[in-house]
Amino acid sequence: MGIDEAGRGAVLGNLVIAGLSFKKEDEAQLIKIGVKDSKKLTAKKREALFPEIMNLCKECKIIEVEPQEIDDSVFDIKSNLNLLEINKICEIINAIQPSIVYIDALTSDAKKFADTLKQYLVQRHITLIAENNADEIYPIVSAASIVAKVTRDNSLNSLKQEFNLPHIGSGYPSDPKTIEALKQWIKNRNIPFFVRKSWHTFVKMRDLQKNAKITQFFDVRGER
Repeated sequence: MGIDEAGRGAVLGNLVIAGLSFKKEDEAQLIKIGVKDSKKLTAKKREALFPEIMNLCKECKIIEVEPQEIDDSVFDIKSNLNLLEINKICEIINAIQPSIVYIDALTSDAKKFADTLKQYLVQRHITLIAENNADEIYPIVSAASIVAKVTRDNSLNSLKQEFNLPHIGSGYPSDPKTIEALKQWIKNRNIPFFVRKSWHTFVKMRDLQKNAKITQFFDVRGER
């Protein structure tokens, strides 16, 4: 099985974690059809590969974590985003119970990450191979990254259509369209449910808006 996620760093929308299991002999076919790290593929290529990957995989489990659950975990002093993801990842592994799992480590200490995962597994004999940048190394992890990314993109596009928000961008803090949308929502005090309110990007922008209003209040008072 290969496991990877999409949307971890986004300030808008769901975090998607995908786990796909394959027969060992199908790995060569993944390479043949052009599977590689989703970040190195165009959106069009990812969408074209998605059904081919799904046809090849033996089993698949996709978990979409909504912003509210992410916020609850980040705000909880006993939890954090890594622990939330670890629980979801183990839910996928426990559901399918493959013999070997290849996974992109969430932390720089891949061994410690793997040891933590094992504590939550039903079957402790499962071999875990956790590495940084595993989506660039192992085709089955690349396949999972593509499925997660396409699922995440489709989810965000559905929000854009449902709420008539074509100009919110990719949902990542690095996207100027996303930042502009956040500014307007904060200014109008109309924050959509799909904004991650625990994210530093949102908190900083909200606090700047509050400070601006306080400053404006004192400026007006001073003029009077």
